[in-house]
Amino acid sequence: MLKRLLEALQSIEAIERFIENYTLDHYLDDELMQSEVERKFEIIEEALNRALDADPSVLELPGCC
Repeated sequence: MLKRLLEALQSIEAIERFIENYTLDHYLDDELMQSEVERKFEIIEEALNRALDADPSVLELPGCC
């Protein structure tokens, strides 16, 4: 499960690096960048789903309920 969470975190960090110096207009004009960011979101989704399948408690927030 930790491996999956790390994959999600690495994809989030990659998105941050990708768009760091992009304006919204620049991003919207760059189809390749949009594809890269979309792919990273797909990786995040898959990693979190697999982490959840492995351990449903991954949704629990510390100190909550």
